[in-house]
Amino acid sequence: MTEPVADISMGDDDTIRGPLPGDCGTRVSVFCDGVRWAGVPVATDDAGRSTFACQLEPLPEPRKTAVEVRDAAGERVLSRSVMQRTRRTNEYGLAAHDVYRLGHPPLTALPWVGFDGVRLTIGGGHLPPRGDPSSLGVRFDSPGVVHTFTYPLRSPGWEDVYWYWPNAANSNLLLAIDLPASPSEADPFHFEFVETRDGDARKLSDVWIPSDLRAFLNFTSDVSRIDRVLKGNDPFSIVLPSYLHFRYLEEQFARFGIVDGAGIRLLDWGCGVGRLSAHFIRTWRQAEIRGTDIDAANVDWCRTSLGRERFEVAPLWPPTGYPAASFDGVFGVSVMTHLTAEAQAAWLRELARVLKPGGIALLTFAGTAGTAVGSRWRSASWWAAYSARGFDAETHDRALDGFIDDPDYYRHTGQTRANVRATWSAHFDVLEMIDAAFGNQDLAVLRRR
Repeated sequence: MTEPVADISMGDDDTIRGPLPGDCGTRVSVFCDGVRWAGVPVATDDAGRSTFACQLEPLPEPRKTAVEVRDAAGERVLSRSVMQRTRRTNEYGLAAHDVYRLGHPPLTALPWVGFDGVRLTIGGGHLPPRGDPSSLGVRFDSPGVVHTFTYPLRSPGWEDVYWYWPNAANSNLLLAIDLPASPSEADPFHFEFVETRDGDARKLSDVWIPSDLRAFLNFTSDVSRIDRVLKGNDPFSIVLPSYLHFRYLEEQFARFGIVDGAGIRLLDWGCGVGRLSAHFIRTWRQAEIRGTDIDAANVDWCRTSLGRERFEVAPLWPPTGYPAASFDGVFGVSVMTHLTAEAQAAWLRELARVLKPGGIALLTFAGTAGTAVGSRWRSASWWAAYSARGFDAETHDRALDGFIDDPDYYRHTGQTRANVRATWSAHFDVLEMIDAAFGNQDLAVLRRR
């Protein structure tokens, strides 16, 4: 048996790394104080030696940790050492542990889909569940879907944005579905991300892939328009993420009996380039879909491309021209994330006015996950003040500079669940709040009284 290699080291970012025996396999498991922490892939350095790197869970206080690197099964010890660990912080003194302990779900980004006539390929990233890359997998509804799931792949940049999340640098993924090899009765267009731990698989999220290529028609390829809505710099960033958001909204509305049908009216509040309206218009053929936005240039694109009578420019401050009690449902994705407290209150009153009694509003806000993602550039003092206050809209968002009249209106806004419940309940019944339902934004499910 090969003797354990002892010279593993730890960096300031809680990452342990070091050489491994040549017969270590393709993945190793890391144990801390006798408890399995994570499984990470084995890499090969420039000299052809086997190596590994694994970031440990951030600590609230410094302490020593006994670290063992074992084979993938956790049976054979390959390397061991006792590490003096520190309380890791960003450059502004904010502790990684204080952010990580918020406990939002592992975030996903799937901006890329391709089809070469044989393989349907989905590309993107998924934070390792609880910091363990080896625990993430995919599960299809029906058996027989032939696929290859490659994860984790290195993800440059993720460790900077998600600085508090262990092993964020191992987040990229590629899912290739072999359509000709899959049986005709299989459904390759819906799957779940799952976390497998101690033999049990737990669903993390659903992913829907458009099975009809018409879902890709009639979206803008103007990156300046897209960037004002999604902060993306290419057309790949719009269709698949928007379809996933559409399907999620559709499921949420269905919980309250709001489905496609004659007489049903939905309002896309903050429609942007119509990325969500387009899917509703294409799919909900009987319902009436309307959209409004303060960005007149993007509304003009929607009017030209998706239906002139459907879209209107919204004022910065209500009221709109919509009649009272005229909509069954309203959805606003990434709108409250840009409004001051005063503007939020004004628009909540307006949305309550235009909804029918019992109508449902689905509004996203930058809550737990949004605050964590933006923490890379936050100080410990800011964090303490925000946690006590529960609301922050001090930072100007420049995305709409030159597109709206008031240069002070558009903000980067974060707020806690407690703040949402305390303030939004003045206008709606707050039925539910769902963590990280739309990327790093939480969803509030509201009902008009």
